[in-house]
Parts: sequence; structure tokens; C-alpha cells
Amino acid sequence: MTQIESSVVLPSNAFELEEYARYYTFYRGKVHGAYTMEVASPLSADEVCKQENIDGSTRSVSCPDAADLPLGERRWVKFEDYPAVSGSDCTAIQLEYDPRSMRFDYIECAEPLH
Repeated sequence: MTQIESSVVLPSNAFELEEYARYYTFYRGKVHGAYTMEVASPLSADEVCKQENIDGSTRSVSCPDAADLPLGERRWVKFEDYPAVSGSDCTAIQLEYDPRSMRFDYIECAEPLH
């Protein structure tokens, strides 16, 4: 994380790095980063999520961790717990970093999909 954060150049309309909650995960040899300024409440222990099966039926599964990291902090997460982030005015950022070449494949504001 320190190596990535020491060389990251955020988009021009981004906030300061320390203002985001920062998540990192490994996927297919790359490091993916999700930065967000929107922090969710932790899930309760009795909360259950549903997963849709190929045949259209659903089943109960463990819920992924909420994006509940306090602003200014950072953490490594398993890929299945990696948060999807979006927000207007660059309140969320996504990035991909190649540790072999030590370069960023992309760094972009993650705008809402709607």
C-alpha cells in the first residue's frame, strides 16, 4: 500500500488521498484499489444476503464486508470483499496497479452508473 500510495497521482478533481477510505485487493496479478468517501454502517451479525443461481432460484449466503472503513484509513481485503464504489464529483476512485512493472494501468473517478 505504501508503495502504491507514494506514487499515485490522483485525478485533478480528486480530494486529498487521506480523505478517502482506501481498499486494496489482488486479482489476476494486479492490485485493484477502491477509494471512497462514503462509509457504510457495519452489517449486523444476523443479516443475510441472497445470491441468484443460474436457474433463477436464490440461496442465502454470507454477506460481503460493508465498506465501513473510517475515512483516512486503508486495508487489504479479499477479492470477494472488495467494495464497488461510485460517487459524484470524484468522491470515489478506482485504480489498477501492476506490481511487476510498478505502474498504474488506470486511475479514474468512479461516477455513478445511473
